[in-house]
Amino acid sequence: MLYPVNDSNPRIKNINTNSVIIKAEVVNIITKNYSRMWTKYVKNIDNLSMGQTTEDIFHNTLLKVMEELSEINEKEVLEYINYKFKMVHFQTKQNQKELYKYQTYIEDANIELC
Repeated sequence: MLYPVNDSNPRIKNINTNSVIIKAEVVNIITKNYSRMWTKYVKNIDNLSMGQTTEDIFHNTLLKVMEELSEINEKEVLEYINYKFKMVHFQTKQNQKELYKYQTYIEDANIELC
């Protein structure tokens, strides 16, 4: 589980930019609603898509949200998390579909035994 820590000046190092300031308000909102959101979004941690479970996707979503949000109210943060989770989940499924196009299954291959 992800447990955000409140800090006076927390930062996440982003590959594409310099460090990003994480708003304490966003962390507090996520912390307050974490259990409810986990129950809502994490359905089956046994199925993998591109090596990720829905729990992995959920935590990646929270990290992206903490990185991207500026000071906004709680309702907007929760709506944004809902939107972002759907987008990350959709992209993961699309990546999985793309990967399936290139997989060769043994039963479909023409194997000649000598």
